[in-house]
Amino acid sequence: MLFLFSITWGAVSGWWTPVCLLLGVLYAWLLYRNPVNLSKRNRWLLAALRAVAVFVIAFLLISPLIKTVTYQPQKPLILIAQDNSSSVNTFKPQGFNINQFNTQLAGLKKILGDDYEVREFNFDHDLHNGLSTGYRGKQTNIASAIHQLNERFVNQNIGALILATDGLYNQGADPQYEARNIKTNIYTIALGDTIPRRDLLVGNINYNKTAFLGNDFIIEVLVEAYQSMGEQMRLSVLEDGRQVVTQNINVTTRAFNKVVPIKLNADKKGIHQFTIKLAPVSNELSVQNNTETIYIEVLDARQKVLLAYGSPHPDVSVIKQLVERNKNYELKAVQADKLATIKLSDYGLIMLHQMAAADNLSLKSFVAETKVPVWYMAGAQTELEDFNQEQSTIRIIAGRTDVQEEFAVPVTGFSLFTLTDSTLYK
Repeated sequence: MLFLFSITWGAVSGWWTPVCLLLGVLYAWLLYRNPVNLSKRNRWLLAALRAVAVFVIAFLLISPLIKTVTYQPQKPLILIAQDNSSSVNTFKPQGFNINQFNTQLAGLKKILGDDYEVREFNFDHDLHNGLSTGYRGKQTNIASAIHQLNERFVNQNIGALILATDGLYNQGADPQYEARNIKTNIYTIALGDTIPRRDLLVGNINYNKTAFLGNDFIIEVLVEAYQSMGEQMRLSVLEDGRQVVTQNINVTTRAFNKVVPIKLNADKKGIHQFTIKLAPVSNELSVQNNTETIYIEVLDARQKVLLAYGSPHPDVSVIKQLVERNKNYELKAVQADKLATIKLSDYGLIMLHQMAAADNLSLKSFVAETKVPVWYMAGAQTELEDFNQEQSTIRIIAGRTDVQEEFAVPVTGFSLFTLTDSTLYK
């Protein structure tokens, strides 16, 4: 490490330094020229200190710039990035010895000697420290590896990047664009077989990890085919081992890709395994990439509604059918004398058909404690006194107990809201 020290001047010349020194001596002489009640030694000492202090103050007033430069020698960095994807070991050209290559790549650090600082990495979908001999990566993102190396060693003396890869990537951007951002030379070690081979693969699957019971949901499958123009891909989807969808796709180009939307139904609660498969074609290079498996959790998020009634009535069945038309609701109809077998806390709404909460002690206490919404449906069998006491929204006063049926008649001139024809004339 080397330090350099220098003084530079601004608008004032450095020749003012002797003047500052002379000013300090003159000020000390004027202050201590006459004898004082001090010994000669102390007077000279105080005069020297005064001269130095005045010189320093005056010197700083002319604004000198003190500059120090530190030089720290650093060895050039040699970065070795090894492709750890399974394609390197799968698509080997004739005569290529993977074990010999691993030994030679590991010995490169020793060959470069002490003149360089060598750092070793391997990558698949992410960047990892050190070299690898496994070649088990299922995804390859070359652009991400270069980007992470560039960020990790920014403003450092990178001498070279040695990139050992087969050039096949199934994630990230084109590595050629990311390579422009790293300020060093890139030396590639070409791996794999350069001869185009026939291959089908499931490139990517877009899906939501959750679905709701009774609803349909879509998964998007990216299928790819290389050197297979004129073939017909057979795509199938299996749910928990049971085939639910099959579809044929015509391959129209040598480098073919297509996003296929698949509609599925969440008919059972729980975690479901979906296997997406492409049937292999003749002379296909590899079938390992023809299958992908995803997991989707089906949740039961329906709102539960309890319909309690005092005695059987045709309206109960009608209400149940109308509510259950909406898949987001689940209705349970229970007669009042069987409410003891129901867990009331499971329901977000309680509908009372021609009965009051006071007709059942457990229901009455539950409504009072939880403030759960209650929908009263009054009728001829309703105890109006209990009904009026339990709610304050409406009060019904009936002098006679006989019942008269009434029908609604629409007013043609009413414009606040409109009803459909099926509602008006039903």
